[in-house]
Amino acid sequence: AGNGGNDQNHGNSAGAALLSLQAAADRLSPGDTLYILPGKYDTELRLTRGGSEGKPVRVRAYGKKTVWLAGVKVEAPGVELAGLAVSGAAVGFDLCASDITLRNCGAYQCREAGLRSTGSDRLAVFNCTLADNQTGLALGSSPQAQIRDSILAGNKTLLSADPTSQSTLRSSHNIIAGGELPGYSNWQVEELRFADPAKHDYRLQWDSPAAACDSFCSPAGASSVLPKPLLISNIKIDYLTPNTGIALWETPDDDSFGYLEYWVQGDTQKLRSSSPTQGTRHTAGLKKLRPDTVYEYRVRSNGRRGNYATSEVLSFRTTSTQPEPRTYHLSPNGDDQADGLTPKTAWRSIKKACLAACAGDTFLIQPGSYYDELAPMHGGKPGQPIVFRRNGPGQAIIDGQGLRFQLIKLLDLEHIVIDGLTMINPEEGCRNGVIYLNKCSDISISNCRMGVDKVVYYTSGPFLRAGSCQRLRFENNQGWGGDYPLTLVGCNDVLIKNNTIVDGTMTGSHIVDSREVTIINNLWCRPCIPEKSNQCLFFTAIETDKIVCDYNLFFSPYPTHKVGLIRAGNATPLVYGDNLIDWQKNSPFDKHSIQADPRFRDYEKGDFRLQPDSPALGAGKDGENIGATLPE
Repeated sequence: AGNGGNDQNHGNSAGAALLSLQAAADRLSPGDTLYILPGKYDTELRLTRGGSEGKPVRVRAYGKKTVWLAGVKVEAPGVELAGLAVSGAAVGFDLCASDITLRNCGAYQCREAGLRSTGSDRLAVFNCTLADNQTGLALGSSPQAQIRDSILAGNKTLLSADPTSQSTLRSSHNIIAGGELPGYSNWQVEELRFADPAKHDYRLQWDSPAAACDSFCSPAGASSVLPKPLLISNIKIDYLTPNTGIALWETPDDDSFGYLEYWVQGDTQKLRSSSPTQGTRHTAGLKKLRPDTVYEYRVRSNGRRGNYATSEVLSFRTTSTQPEPRTYHLSPNGDDQADGLTPKTAWRSIKKACLAACAGDTFLIQPGSYYDELAPMHGGKPGQPIVFRRNGPGQAIIDGQGLRFQLIKLLDLEHIVIDGLTMINPEEGCRNGVIYLNKCSDISISNCRMGVDKVVYYTSGPFLRAGSCQRLRFENNQGWGGDYPLTLVGCNDVLIKNNTIVDGTMTGSHIVDSREVTIINNLWCRPCIPEKSNQCLFFTAIETDKIVCDYNLFFSPYPTHKVGLIRAGNATPLVYGDNLIDWQKNSPFDKHSIQADPRFRDYEKGDFRLQPDSPALGAGKDGENIGATLPE
């Protein structure tokens, strides 16, 4: 019942609500619930029909909102009230029957009493607020009352009770400002810090002493807690070119997500760029800028505790000329405050390189460990790729420390070259992929490896996950572990060549709805865990004449593991290959491939280099070796 209703309705849903609250209340029978639509009502609600044992009558604010009434009077037993509020009445809640329960109710600025009970045995008050009343709680002939997790503040008289009511009153975990209440674990405070009592806004400020102190460390009282104001600081635009830039800002007091809105000064069309991860330090790449043009911008952030903020409007001007391509150096002993232009002035972090990267730049990465994901903000141009390359003997390692997933992440980028990096310790749980590409083009990834001293757990996802990419080259890489290690979805013009894929979990690959894909000279060893009986090659919704797959090597020590499967988009199996002979017979693929032990140097220790008598040597297309050949 409530605002917008009609007394001709049946009243059995919010869309067919009654208008008159009193008419609805007069229909109640034991076990019934009356939901009052949120809003303010200038009438007193009088309840003369109550419940019975095990079947209380319930009156609640609909949608867990607040309903403001001119007063509430209960004259029948077995009634539960929730989400109701009264302000400025003579008596807020006037209770004249036994077994009444109030939850999340509030009485404010009442001239006589916020809550008055007469003959209300076993009254229960939970998470209620009685504030700024003449008397907060007035108990008359109401033994065995209890009040818990509530706020009593600013009342001229906190408690008025006859001896029996007071001696049997049970109270705990209440917040009290002014007066004393018998019981235990009640907290006396000087100020509650309500939002704006003058405007009847009794929500709690984020730093109120009542914000987290009921018996379960939730807010005490009836009203919600305002979120802590979100501070946005240190906003700047850096690394500007005629067409791109990087926005940086911080939310030092709270983890948040955020984005930047930017527009040409005087224009109404806005562009947006999001900060990709939750945290206190944020970056966003700006694209499609005009040379030598003034832009205005602002940051919008949303904290994970429900708080949010918008910065003031600021401005920047793009440059008029494109910077010349440069070669930068990274070192585990570097300094991000240096210029990065020589080995002696190398930068320390991959993140610094990703922020600075412009078309044509090359980043030479010295061997050692790095702890940022490789996720450049911008891509290169035709003939001017951005290159990230290991420089020197040894491994240049991106170490996720068990915290970072997607150790290489390219989103909507083009013309990127990644060469010779090693990825270890990705976060285990997201299954998004250790190398993650989405909507990218002209990407080359070569001479990389995933997993060194131990296998990468399946919950880290694929070695490579690429979606909606084109002109992708994935060559001479080694992956140890992961789930569906080579995964393509909706890709076009892809070369997968000379890779070694060992110890998959479900299958050794998954190629979905992709075209012009060439898969040659690859080595699969144990495509799934021993308990499974799955395949090295797994195709879904493909056109076989758009796929080239040959000169590969397949092996598993478990005879139930299979070579290939092609299935339709609705998951109906079309072609099976339990072994290579069946696969060659049933599919157009792998006519020159082999099924044999690849003869690794030390499979158990993750040394997947080939022994001199390996059948993979010289067995690839044009006499090349099958599998990856990585440095010692």
